Amino acid sequence: MLKLKTKIWVSALLKRVEISGSFATILKKGDVDAGVCLIKVCDLEGSCTIYKQIRNITGEIAWLPKGPLNECIIDEELEKRARQDPDLWIIEIIDRKRHHYLTEPIEK
Repeated sequence: MLKLKTKIWVSALLKRVEISGSFATILKKGDVDAGVCLIKVCDLEGSCTIYKQIRNITGEIAWLPKGPLNECIIDEELEKRARQDPDLWIIEIIDRKRHHYLTEPIEK
């Protein structure tokens, strides 16, 4: 199965967010070809959900949410993960309704 380079996938996500009128930024840039992404989605009230990229039972990319939690708790986890994985990408989306703009399935 072909996989998009991470840099291209991130660019597409940022464009989807921008087109919708919300805001997104890259907090940490990892490996441009194969870095794993964590997506931090925040509302304007200090509440965030983090989405972790996983492979589902069929081997396809899916997302595992954690939250909503206080932004401080999410930031601590992101800092820990960033120290452990230099190839990691961290994308922050600010959306009033905490919409994630991910097109792959969300696992519960």
